[in-house]
Amino acid sequence: MVKRKKQNGNFKNRRKHRSRGGQILRSALALSAILGKPFEMHSIRKDRNQSGLRRQHLCGVLATAEICGAKLEGAELGSEDLLFIPKKIKAGTYQFAVDTGGSVSLVLQSVLLPLAVQKMKSHISVAGGTYTPQAPTAEFFAETLVPRINQMGYSIQAEIARAGFFRIGGGLVKVDCCRKDTFMPVYWMNKETPRKCFIQIVTTQFPEKTTLKIAKLIREELSKMRNMIPCQLPRPKGRGLKKPLVD
Repeated sequence: MVKRKKQNGNFKNRRKHRSRGGQILRSALALSAILGKPFEMHSIRKDRNQSGLRRQHLCGVLATAEICGAKLEGAELGSEDLLFIPKKIKAGTYQFAVDTGGSVSLVLQSVLLPLAVQKMKSHISVAGGTYTPQAPTAEFFAETLVPRINQMGYSIQAEIARAGFFRIGGGLVKVDCCRKDTFMPVYWMNKETPRKCFIQIVTTQFPEKTTLKIAKLIREELSKMRNMIPCQLPRPKGRGLKKPLVD
């Protein structure tokens, strides 16, 4: 581990680093917890308008630290430096919340795999935003990512209990996870033939006539394509939802 000196809560005499984005941070947290190896990161989101750890990133740091009893330095809002020293991962029941409707899916990127490699089952509930800018939606996480991960030998079930939007929040995703007896390799290079296509529109505090107009335009474009099958989905329930339209 890199030797460091601390002064007034900041790391002193650190090297100049390129800015580290949120995805690098989330990957580092997950790998550190799984491997049991500490890491030190500098210049976190330094080139962004709001540099350092924002609430969403800080939630991921604190959540990962909780599941593995990690020692932390620099885990505070706006910090560009972080020291993470993990201990042993403990399966169990965990509840996390992202303020201001930050992305639930991104928080799960840090804690899901560390808990999913445990033989004992864990129950995770993350409250926050299921629809946020520049982040995968909860549907992508539950319907695309989770099935792919399960092909590798994990056992993960995800439920979108409530929808939540950025700055409003109120969304909730529940996940049960553990590992099966063995992991297995997967091969995803073959191109799959599309079987069904649907568009899902979920709005909040948005004029319904505008949403209906958007849906009509989408239907017209899809009708020009062959093998398109209309698909009606249940309407999600969530805070801030005003007559959500799903087609």
